Amino acid sequence: GRLKVPGWDLALDAMAASPDRHRLVVETALRAAGEGPTVLLSERRGYAWTLARELRTRGLRVQTLFGGAGRAADCTRCGEIPEVEESAPSSCPACGVRLLSRGEHNAEVLRLVETGMVRIIVGTSVADKGLDSPRLSRAVVVLPSSGGRGKPVSARLIQQVGRLSRPAAGKADAVLY
Repeated sequence: GRLKVPGWDLALDAMAASPDRHRLVVETALRAAGEGPTVLLSERRGYAWTLARELRTRGLRVQTLFGGAGRAADCTRCGEIPEVEESAPSSCPACGVRLLSRGEHNAEVLRLVETGMVRIIVGTSVADKGLDSPRLSRAVVVLPSSGGRGKPVSARLIQQVGRLSRPAAGKADAVLY
């Protein structure tokens, strides 16, 4: 199971609710995406969804990368991100394409990153477990993880940095924010 850290949930709630911190996260994400393909890592799915929607309103092609079953709510064809993730229809309200299952969606998002069509991925812990996208060169830890499953936070951070350190053509460096 998950490692329980006293007060961790309250700390994450406070971080997610802070307008000043949110503004800093958005500014950092925009800077990182200007430097290279970027993944934003959030312990909280709801906050990740909020970030994806806001970055989309700024004209960026953003996709989510979440685990779990069911249908993905954001469209990999047009990039539309609905107001609420839980109310995902069977097709995209913007372009009409069938929305993919979460597994199909995640594979398509990684393909879109590799082709350069998507600049930012916003994800939860699924983004640091087996994420294989060598083009990613920037990561922003938005809401930190407690480590989970008995792992110390440092082990989780090492995993996240490992996602960026894969070699790719034209990739000069990797940066963790």
